[in-house]
Amino acid sequence: MQYKIIICPVDPLLVFDLNEDPEELNNLANSKEASHIKLIKEVQQMAQTRWNFDQISRAVISDQQRRLYLWQALNQGTFRAWDVVPDIHASEKYVTLSFERRTVSLT
Repeated sequence: MQYKIIICPVDPLLVFDLNEDPEELNNLANSKEASHIKLIKEVQQMAQTRWNFDQISRAVISDQQRRLYLWQALNQGTFRAWDVVPDIHASEKYVTLSFERRTVSLT
């Protein structure tokens, strides 16, 4: 079996059996089946030992605050997209050559 498990301290636990439920419609988080209960406990323990959820949450919030600050600053005055917007059309910038087609006959 192949499972997809989503663990986030502020959201409900999500557990899906991708072989039986590829569209992820049946959340097994509250399943009474022993194999599901064991799997969920093992994954939750592994996640808590591997990741510091408080630190991750603080980093995400800090990053969101920086992005919001930058977005608000960029909305002051004339808006300019972050991606490169060429000032002229590329066809006007480069030299193009055209060649005539010539036919040679061998006799």
